[in-house]
Amino acid sequence: MVDSMTELSPEDVRRMVGAYLTDMEASGLADWYAALAAGVGRFPARDLKLVEPPLRSTPGPLQA
Repeated sequence: MVDSMTELSPEDVRRMVGAYLTDMEASGLADWYAALAAGVGRFPARDLKLVEPPLRSTPGPLQA
C-alpha cells in the first residue's frame, strides 16, 4: 500500500481511473486525493461515522 497518493506515477493514476489523463491531470488528481485523505486523517476516529454499504438500485415506475 502506498503511504501517499503523490508517490504514484501518472501511469498508476491512469490505470486506477481507467481513462487517459495528461500528466498534469493525473498529478492534480493524486494531489487532491492526498489532501482529502490527510484532511480526513486529522479527525478523531471516534468522530468519524462508520461507512454504510451503498443502497441497492431498484427500478422506478415504467414511463408510458
